[in-house]
Amino acid sequence: MTLDLRSGQASVPGDRNRDADTALKLLLQGRSAETVLDHCSRRLQPLEFSDKQKKTEYVKTLRTYLENNNDLLHTSKVLYVHRNTVIQRMKKISELLGVNVNDPAATNEFYNIFQILDYFQ
Repeated sequence: MTLDLRSGQASVPGDRNRDADTALKLLLQGRSAETVLDHCSRRLQPLEFSDKQKKTEYVKTLRTYLENNNDLLHTSKVLYVHRNTVIQRMKKISELLGVNVNDPAATNEFYNIFQILDYFQ
């Protein structure tokens, strides 16, 4: 993984176009539910792995953060944690996902992922 110091975004070698297909785009293309859910799972996989291995709550934190319009204070109140805890988690989440979760495209992608997972599950 490399970090672009100007943009602050991480990238994984050989994975340059991983955001080319978004969950919403796959849905609108009429792809199967299995394909869309597989995409959603792959996008959240780094967070789910950390949650399982290190007992973090990154998936819950990201979902709550997005549901609260990227508001750190409201997210911290909903999760019953200090605001600084949310800040640290969001930095780690961005690092693990290789995107700035405050970027509008990333925000939309992950919000849609959670909506799709809720719909199909």
